Amino acid sequence: MQNLNLKISKIYINLNLIKNIVLNGSSTFSSVFMIVANAILLEISTENSVAILSVLMSAEFFASSFIMGMCGGILPLFSYHFAAKNMRTFKGLLKIIFLSTALMIFGLVFLCEYFLEKIANKVLNLSINLHILIIILF
Repeated sequence: MQNLNLKISKIYINLNLIKNIVLNGSSTFSSVFMIVANAILLEISTENSVAILSVLMSAEFFASSFIMGMCGGILPLFSYHFAAKNMRTFKGLLKIIFLSTALMIFGLVFLCEYFLEKIANKVLNLSINLHILIIILF
């Protein structure tokens, strides 16, 4: 028989483990890419290009989050119909998810192609106004 009594002991925090969790929690490639891309863009262009890249990356993050959520939400349906051998319904669900993902991607490409400048100007104006507000407050 096991001894299942609660034993309170000294708290031990492994700092290396916490460091690894923090460092690996964010996408290393994405952060390194953004640092290098921002440095290159500032060298060859202005702050506007950095803002546009930030807008594009935010749009990509929104789209990928939506697509991953949509795919994760439909997984139980995939599993059920695959296990029940309802291949017609399974293939129908597969077509729906592919078509909705393709529609969203094409919509995002259209939005970025035709409205990126307006979106970037809004972000830049918001950023400038925020900097002015911070300067006034402090």
